[in-house]
Amino acid sequence: MKRIGMKENRGLTLIELMITIGILSIVIVIAGSFMLTSGNSFAKGNADSEVQNEAQLAVNQIEDLIIDGVGVEKTVDADKTELVLYHTEEVGGATNFIKEVVTWKTDGNNNMYYSKWEVIKDPVSGDYVESGPALYPEQLLAENVADFKVDLETKEEKAADGTTISVVRSVQIAVGCENGAGAGSAVYATTPLITLRNRMIQGDPKVIFTNVPIADDTIVLFISDAGTGVDAATPVVDRVTSVERGNAYNIYAMRESITNVNDLVNWQIEEGNSASTIDANGVLNVAPFEPNSYLTIVARYKSSPNKMAKGVVKVEGGSLKSLDSVEITTKSLLAFNPKYGSIVATTGFSEEERAALHYKWTVSEPERVESFTDNTSGLELKVKQEKQNYGKIFSITLVVSSDVTGQKVSDTITYRIDQEGTTGGDSSMERGRGNDGENDHGLNNYPYTEPKYQKPIITIEYYFCDEYGQKISKYDIYKDYVDVRLRGGTQEDGGGGAGGYALTFTKDLPPDNSYYLKVIVHYEDQVTGSTWDYERIHFISKVCISGKTTKAGEANVYGQFPAYYEITGYRVLGWQLNHPMEYEVTLDYEAPAGVTVTAEYLGTSVNGEHELKADFRFKVDLGGNYDGLWQVQNDIKIKSAVIKVSMTEYPDICTYSTVLFQKK
Repeated sequence: MKRIGMKENRGLTLIELMITIGILSIVIVIAGSFMLTSGNSFAKGNADSEVQNEAQLAVNQIEDLIIDGVGVEKTVDADKTELVLYHTEEVGGATNFIKEVVTWKTDGNNNMYYSKWEVIKDPVSGDYVESGPALYPEQLLAENVADFKVDLETKEEKAADGTTISVVRSVQIAVGCENGAGAGSAVYATTPLITLRNRMIQGDPKVIFTNVPIADDTIVLFISDAGTGVDAATPVVDRVTSVERGNAYNIYAMRESITNVNDLVNWQIEEGNSASTIDANGVLNVAPFEPNSYLTIVARYKSSPNKMAKGVVKVEGGSLKSLDSVEITTKSLLAFNPKYGSIVATTGFSEEERAALHYKWTVSEPERVESFTDNTSGLELKVKQEKQNYGKIFSITLVVSSDVTGQKVSDTITYRIDQEGTTGGDSSMERGRGNDGENDHGLNNYPYTEPKYQKPIITIEYYFCDEYGQKISKYDIYKDYVDVRLRGGTQEDGGGGAGGYALTFTKDLPPDNSYYLKVIVHYEDQVTGSTWDYERIHFISKVCISGKTTKAGEANVYGQFPAYYEITGYRVLGWQLNHPMEYEVTLDYEAPAGVTVTAEYLGTSVNGEHELKADFRFKVDLGGNYDGLWQVQNDIKIKSAVIKVSMTEYPDICTYSTVLFQKK
């Protein structure tokens, strides 16, 4: 028994042990080879990532230098490639000239360096030279650089002195770095086309800095009749120099009152509603019906937009005609059948000219509505009551144009299609500019067709949201300003009747914002457990004020005059009369020395559906120089009154109303 047990528990034979060791050796060799290969791949990938990051970092730094540059040079030779950039720095009213150089050396180390100098103008040669040692000498920007490319797109322009210069339109750079993991292996980082902040010139720094404005490069605007040239130009005296409607003028931006730098500046008319134009050469064409009494001409250096000159010219002559603005108004917003009108503001138009205005209505998603008449002052839409349309939003745009002035004005609103089951409408708050009537939303009822439920449980919720119904939590603070409650509706023993809710305001919402309010009515049948929801999004428009320009007869210093403006939004005319606006009046007049004329506010009254009339009277201070107004009344000439109308608590909600006094 003992021998048998020893035989059953014997160990491995020598042959078996050798076979086992051989198999393990093969497995170890395979595993080691796999680990070595994986390690090499990881190391290469890591090296690729590191040099890609280094190349990208170098590209980003060079791009930052280019964006602020005013000049550039590029040189390529056997042992290096250099990108030289110039810019200006203003310190204490003085202008410093800066030279920055990016150098890629190909003499063995293939590194990229950055250096910086301050340069000065040599008084003898006129060249710009380094003022001393480098402020930053050869700081390492990137290692193992295999390639460095700079592409400059330029165009030829004439400089102020008549010479030709190369202006850079765009720049593209690329940096390639070797990863060291294999011969010739490289990773590249390329930048898209760089948008330049300044006007960049390619060439010698003498050319660059001569055409770049510096701290003392003050420019003054001069004016002459078109065709008479710069020799006949005179300085623009703000609000005194006059131009005539329908005429053309040359405007010159003069540096040191000697050299015109028109090609170095961009021209602009500051008044956004102006019908006049000024071209790239400074030729001002005053429109025959220019609506403004003054035009602000701006000349701004292309390379340094913060350096500019302004001149204000007085516009005279001709007829003051202007198509000022249009506003879409809501006539009715019955469910699926919105109706809109329009308010057009004009200056100096006759009734015939107003009647000849062109109207064009468009809808962003016309497939959701039936065909409509698009060329009248009003719009009626019939929305298709199809499932795919419920709750959708589309915009409505009105463009009004005039053949008389060549102007166009436009307005756009949005409309949200109701849900199935909606009846009645929302003529005051649903999408679109609300027509508030006289009740200030004192009681607004919103009906709908209820489902036929047995003893339904009805609950209601509401919250402020965006136009798509997503809740805006920051407006929760205004929830108590609104009261929504059920009215009428289902009897306890059955449904299927006319339901609805009433919406009222308990406090005024801040008028400088528009709001969306979502109301959800939940129904649950106590018998079957079925549920049904009705949703509606209400639009509560911000307050908008728009002024009018009107003509009056000759001003009577003993009398008074009206100014007109319109107010729209969820604040109604009745509300405004109980919350007076602030009025600031500026008069343009001529009077004997020592005599001043001001305007005194008398009160406001309703003048139409949206329009208000503010009345003022003249007050004359004789300065103690005369016995009575009768002595100087004929020597006082009042030309115009500009009235700023603003909300007392919200001064940014404002408008200007202008009254032009003319001889009878």
